[in-house]
Amino acid sequence: AATGPEPEKRLVEAEPDEELPSAGLKRRILGTSLVLLASLLVLVGFVEWEMAAVAVGSVVGGGGSLTFYWGWQGLMQRKKAIMQGVQRKILKLADAKGGRLTVTEVAADLNLALPDAEKILISLDDGFRVRSEISSDGVLFYEFPEILHRDQLGSLSGRSAEELGSGSVEG
Repeated sequence: AATGPEPEKRLVEAEPDEELPSAGLKRRILGTSLVLLASLLVLVGFVEWEMAAVAVGSVVGGGGSLTFYWGWQGLMQRKKAIMQGVQRKILKLADAKGGRLTVTEVAADLNLALPDAEKILISLDDGFRVRSEISSDGVLFYEFPEILHRDQLGSLSGRSAEELGSGSVEG
């Protein structure tokens, strides 16, 4: 068990960062360079009226566009992996804090800027597994019902489908 002033923070930071996919920067640079080269070839082909240069430039341009797209996909996959990692840390933090979090808690415990923490919590808020509520004091917090009601869920999982389907709830 974690002890000390901030056991939640140590629990979250204890998770090793997983290796992220490549951002595709080299592929994007190569793709952009090929498109620029292709533009030059096409321009020279039209100025000199040499259709072979236009044809080669078109093929090189197509290859450059595909290479750039490949790099762009790498960047999107990396962003998605980063978001999933942060969401996983938020879920662990919610578990450690009992199922309720504020934007400020997430920002402080995960070393995020407040707008970034808010954006991620909003992305998690589906109104079902994660929902936002406002307290009577006007504090916006995010509730994780599956964590809040874990003990009740445990007793439900032991029931058969017939018991749950009949509508009878035993206490």
